[in-house]
Amino acid sequence: MFGAIILGTTQNASANNGTDTINDDTIKSLPEGVELYYPKNPELLVDENYGYSENLTVNPFALEQLPRNVYLQTSDKSQSTTRLQLYSGDQLGMNVEPYKFGKLGTITGIIYRNGVYYQGYTFYNTNRFVTTVNTGDLSQYSLRLYCGNPDELQTGCAADGVIYPVK
Repeated sequence: MFGAIILGTTQNASANNGTDTINDDTIKSLPEGVELYYPKNPELLVDENYGYSENLTVNPFALEQLPRNVYLQTSDKSQSTTRLQLYSGDQLGMNVEPYKFGKLGTITGIIYRNGVYYQGYTFYNTNRFVTTVNTGDLSQYSLRLYCGNPDELQTGCAADGVIYPVK
């Protein structure tokens, strides 16, 4: 079961049978249990797992527009999806479902665009969120989930996430 990380402009959602659906174009502020995350550590601005290149076709697997999953287990401090290639006119769909929080009580999700920080959110006391973000450009996206604050990583969290193209 998946929920979603909130991307794009600040947004708000109303409850819908325990599942909040967020639409970037119509919602104005973030739902309860989600806050924007801005990295204080410059190392978090680049996802070291993927080298950046002007040639976005370097990673042939990214060109296959299949959903990319990430599983943060209680023994992990962080986990990431592989990159997903979006093309002009594509939107980025994203789901994250945190189901166990560590001692700090938070899970942070950071979206990387071409290996560089794009957007980040901190989840606390949340269950399921869904969002679609208008990206509109030729870029590769990945999602990294962190247990706690990325500046103070811990273990003990559990969450599932997925990013996927929306045509």
